[in-house]
Amino acid sequence: MKIYRKNETKTAEKTDSFLNRDVKGEGVKKEKVASNIFFISVCAVLIMIVIGTGIKFLNQGLTMMRLERQKVELEEKIAEEKKSIEGLKKDLLDSKTPEFIEKQAREQLKMVKPNERVYIDLERKQ
Repeated sequence: MKIYRKNETKTAEKTDSFLNRDVKGEGVKKEKVASNIFFISVCAVLIMIVIGTGIKFLNQGLTMMRLERQKVELEEKIAEEKKSIEGLKKDLLDSKTPEFIEKQAREQLKMVKPNERVYIDLERKQ
């Protein structure tokens, strides 16, 4: 217990109570500031996680769309190549026939049958 002079008692009590209030108020303010900083930090981390996850999903979605387009293009190319293979197989089978051999001999080698006459149109442009 503090000893005060008669006149100083009221002033000293007011000063002590004022100081105590300031000290208590600063403690409360410090706790509020600390809790606000913690809350803001937690919110910032959560926002970064949400944004990062969103970006990751967006990138994956774009990659999926690009791969789907490639898949469709490759399937179309496979279908074209299968048609080409079928045509080549048909040509291979046809190449063994006498008619095909004769046609190729006439067109590419300019061969003719014995006793056959060939007429050439001189006015026709080649």
